[in-house]
Amino acid sequence: MKSLRKLLLFSTVALFLIGCSDFSEGASDDTLLLADTKVETSDNKKNKEPISINELEQRIFELVNQYRINNDLSPLELNEEVSKIAREHSENMAEGNVAWGHNGYSERAEMVSSIIAWEELGENLARNNFSSPALKALDEWSESHLHEENMVGSFNMAGVGVAISSDGEYFFTQIFVRD
Repeated sequence: MKSLRKLLLFSTVALFLIGCSDFSEGASDDTLLLADTKVETSDNKKNKEPISINELEQRIFELVNQYRINNDLSPLELNEEVSKIAREHSENMAEGNVAWGHNGYSERAEMVSSIIAWEELGENLARNNFSSPALKALDEWSESHLHEENMVGSFNMAGVGVAISSDGEYFFTQIFVRD
């Protein structure tokens, strides 16, 4: 019965995730994996603990690495150049310069290519305004097949970018890289 519920939940999530797909671009061996999620924002904003953007980026990176370790995988190496690319996308979404989603992903992939000759690239997005935004993002990613696929994929490094909108919503972008 549990398996049936998980299958139904996965099917429902899969039907509603827009822009979440696997596709190849460029060289035939290059793989791009995309996953995004919007979390309902029903948590009380008054309970938010003050935390810097840098601390949030470090927190989500550590949480994803802990998730990998718990699944008997090696932790990812943080790449600051990839983080700058992820951060710019989060800032653009938070400021309303681009729509929520993977818009401009090909350009980000090219930017990563200019620093790293990658074999596989993945991207997870999340947004929420919960009191523990990084933990909520990880929770949502771990419950989504496409997000989890990126988190436990054969990647060896990642970059993370977080931004906050004027209304207090956090935007997360994590780019996963296998070189």
